[in-house]
Amino acid sequence: MVKGVVLSRNEQEFLLQLLAQGKRLDGREIEQFRDVEIKLGEEYGYVDVKLGRSRVVVRISSEIVKPFEDRPFEGIFNINIELNSNLLLFSSSDNDELLIQRMIEKSIKRSNSLDLESLCIIAGKFCWSIKADLHFIEFDGNFIDISNLAVIVGLLHFKLNNVTINNNQNASGGSNNDQQYANLIIHPINEIDPISLSILHIPISITFSFYTSTSSGGDTGDNDKDNDKDQSVICLLDASLKEEMLRQSFLIITMNKNKEVCQILKNGGLPIDALTILNCCNRAVKIVDELTEKIKSTLKEDQLRRLENVPLDELRAENARQTNEL
Repeated sequence: MVKGVVLSRNEQEFLLQLLAQGKRLDGREIEQFRDVEIKLGEEYGYVDVKLGRSRVVVRISSEIVKPFEDRPFEGIFNINIELNSNLLLFSSSDNDELLIQRMIEKSIKRSNSLDLESLCIIAGKFCWSIKADLHFIEFDGNFIDISNLAVIVGLLHFKLNNVTINNNQNASGGSNNDQQYANLIIHPINEIDPISLSILHIPISITFSFYTSTSSGGDTGDNDKDNDKDQSVICLLDASLKEEMLRQSFLIITMNKNKEVCQILKNGGLPIDALTILNCCNRAVKIVDELTEKIKSTLKEDQLRRLENVPLDELRAENARQTNEL
């Protein structure tokens, strides 16, 4: 995944020896996930997520467009990824961007996390197009997990303007397209409360990295076969940048709180047996539960904060009565 940074031989051997002893450079346990920090902006759909020293900013936007001809009853969901120029050293050209984009599309779009049919306004004519713009600010490993988390939080935080259909057919003047758009009334936020997106479940990606304990050892000639038999596989959770540079294989598991596996991706030449995959799924369940509760509590705090700033006097239906004292 990293193309512009090279670790020295001493660094590689030192890191692999640490992993063989169950230790890591940042002091974490082998199966310990880094602390996640989620900040929600004043604008709906603006999210700033930090995973250790990795940081991603996501902005969700929407517009009304014509749906695809083969899917007239569904809306559109697109992802746009932008890497900072300083982070291009840690990326292998467009492959990383394409991998992140496909992983997010599979976890959110293909798993039906985002209900695309709820984005339809008029079948075959108008629908909402949701766009997620990802901006990577800092990188210290685990691009996929933090980007998937940021997008799903942004979708949960984002709200659509309320739209009503005007059945008055007396729109005069203008082209046919203008007359069609004149039948739609988009209400501003201060007029009618916006509508949240229909999110059916919250998929969260967890990445496991795999190493062999004999990778740092030298060649012993006649004992090659014995070393192959004695090789033990090290499973690492939430790898940092330097740890990603040394991993021989990785496994991405996307799950939700209901213990449903949305997708599994295995990359690398190191073989992984079925028992190891099941153990990784069991470990991922605990982390998914913790992150889901953290997302819900963060959204609830933001909602309460917004309600505190609403002037309650303007929401009252009755008028204050004035009495004249004689």
